[in-house]
Amino acid sequence: EPPSFVKKVEPTYLLRQGESARLRCKIKGSPVIHVTWFKNNVEIRASDTHRMSFVNSEAVLDITDMKVSDSGNYSCEAINDAGSDSCTSEIIVKEPPSFIKTLEPDEIVRGLNAVLHCEVAGTGPFEINWYKDKKQIRSSKKYRLTFQKSLAALEISAFNSADVGQYECTVANEVGKCSCNSTYKLKEPPSFVKKVETIAALIGDTVTLQSVVKGSEPISVTWMRGKEIVQENDRVKISFENNIATLHITDVQSHNAGKYTCLAENDAGSQTCFGELSVKEPASILEKVELIQVTAGDPATLECTVAGTPELKAKWYRHGKELVSSKKYRTSFKNNIANIKFYSAEIQDSSEYVFEVSNDVGSSSCKITLTVLDRTVAPLFIKPVRNVESVVSTSCRFDCKISGSLPMSISWFMNETELIGEKYKMTFVEGSASLEIYRLDMNDAGIYTCRATNSAGSKESSGTLTVKEPPSFIMTPESQDILPGTTVCLKTTFKGTAPMTIKWFKGTEELTTGGACYITKEVFGSSLELYAVKISDFGNYLCKVSNAAGTVSCSANLFVKEPATFVEKLEPAQLLRKGDSAQLECKVTGTPKIKITWFKNDREILDSSKYKISFLHSVAALKLINGVVDDSGEYVCEAQNEAGTDTCSSTITVKEPPTFEKDFESTEVLRDSDVVLEGIVSGTTPFEVSWFKDNKPIRSSRKYRTTVQDTLVSLNILRFDSSDVGEYQCRVYNDVGS
Repeated sequence: EPPSFVKKVEPTYLLRQGESARLRCKIKGSPVIHVTWFKNNVEIRASDTHRMSFVNSEAVLDITDMKVSDSGNYSCEAINDAGSDSCTSEIIVKEPPSFIKTLEPDEIVRGLNAVLHCEVAGTGPFEINWYKDKKQIRSSKKYRLTFQKSLAALEISAFNSADVGQYECTVANEVGKCSCNSTYKLKEPPSFVKKVETIAALIGDTVTLQSVVKGSEPISVTWMRGKEIVQENDRVKISFENNIATLHITDVQSHNAGKYTCLAENDAGSQTCFGELSVKEPASILEKVELIQVTAGDPATLECTVAGTPELKAKWYRHGKELVSSKKYRTSFKNNIANIKFYSAEIQDSSEYVFEVSNDVGSSSCKITLTVLDRTVAPLFIKPVRNVESVVSTSCRFDCKISGSLPMSISWFMNETELIGEKYKMTFVEGSASLEIYRLDMNDAGIYTCRATNSAGSKESSGTLTVKEPPSFIMTPESQDILPGTTVCLKTTFKGTAPMTIKWFKGTEELTTGGACYITKEVFGSSLELYAVKISDFGNYLCKVSNAAGTVSCSANLFVKEPATFVEKLEPAQLLRKGDSAQLECKVTGTPKIKITWFKNDREILDSSKYKISFLHSVAALKLINGVVDDSGEYVCEAQNEAGTDTCSSTITVKEPPTFEKDFESTEVLRDSDVVLEGIVSGTTPFEVSWFKDNKPIRSSRKYRTTVQDTLVSLNILRFDSSDVGEYQCRVYNDVGS
């Protein structure tokens, strides 16, 4: 009796990775029956994970710790001398879904699109669902749900306050389910919990301006005085820690006074607050004269120059009594100069006079002695000529004050040569002598002397004029296009009065020597060298030169050519059926002009009826038309520009599906003879060959021998008998057909 299955294996099994499977079937027939198990037509051998038994007519296959790769068609074949039979089962092993990367909490800027994504492992296909606050989300104008490769994504358009909440992603397949969730909020724009306060300080004090900010990190803080950004220096320090923005100024001066604005910014918006800093200077006396001698009948002026924060009050005293304007003298206070002018001094006006100036934060006083004589008094410089510094092409002024009997003549000299002409303007009014010099040039530098003369004698006072030339460039750097990895040098030469301060900037950031940057500074020249230039070195470079007379700057743009680089490469491999067409595409970036060249097995491909080549919108494409087996090979795309070369490749395999050159013919054979069925197959090897009798698979055994040699396939049936009568079929497969 030939073998037959009383109870067959279950037709399908669905298992979770790691589980075990037991395949069982019951067989009847005359002994001895040989049982063989196969997976995808390959015989299974006993191992640590595969155990087989055949006891009491029951055939069992146990498989432990199953993996996804164990999925396939499992068949049991029973053979004895009288015949054979088989039964088949499909086992599907799936890995339950799990998260490689879960949702992470985030803060989203109002109005922007938000993309929530997580990465999934496991066996697809998956059923993926998204929920917001436990309510399921469906694709709509508001929500876009995608799943590509292993990435599940939810895109929320124009995120707003209604979208704030907890989002959950659930992933399920036939063997398991997993979920992850996270909370998404609106990014909070900055706001001030505590604003900057208005502060009053005295010169020399230390001042701290502070504000407390809340909002979503990261927050950047900028301080401004008026419309100018406050920069840090030796006296000014800026910090932003623990949400407290601080501006700290030591040794505060009058020029530090003004309106200070604190600007806090993040991706969601910005906010400002401001406070006034007033710096008060106590009243003080800058210039005074201790002794004045005049001739009786001449006018006399006592004068003091003061400083301090308004409102300043100036008072004159004699013998402890305040003096006010009268017919005899007049007091005035204008442009921080206080004076008392005697119209016609008398002997009895000789005395010690006290001057006092005050404001609400301090006061100062001094004594001046006025002596009125009944004789001629020689000139005396009560305020001498002082040194003056000025700049080429501008004008300058020397001032001095002289006491002594009138009439008095005033003369001005430069290096002992008396000055005359339109270039100079000289005045002498009420004891004040001045010299103005117009249209200064470098030749005007020197020693200037004022000579005062009357009948009692003459007196001189001298001061030095220093003329400074502001810096100006003789040579400026040119903008350059350069290749990555090269060295670039930006050079400048200039003229002007030394010493000069030289600074180099990239954009607004000051550069210093270090790393790949080297700055050379000379008296009248400077250079900036950048070594092994990178793409990130692209930008505007500025050289700023300054001295006491002025500041000048020049700039050059540096454009670093970007090497040709593939941002999207070719698919690594493509399998084609003979006659099909293939499209190879890759995306390249880099500085134009980019040259694209295609190669097949190291030989260049040109545009033809076989190959269509294009390069448009950064996408290089090669279309292979009507592929044949000989078109198989490695295809390489090369992108090249001045800055560099990049390549990417794809292996194309073109296969011809198998076809029988000659069909089998029905035949009658003698009992107990050996029968050989042969077929010649054309197509691309390797082939997978299966034989069937009456639609049941046949495998090599004592009864059947199957062989495949090149294009020849054969089935040898030994000792043909009545049980072998039937329809025989040969099926031949390769990757592209059967």
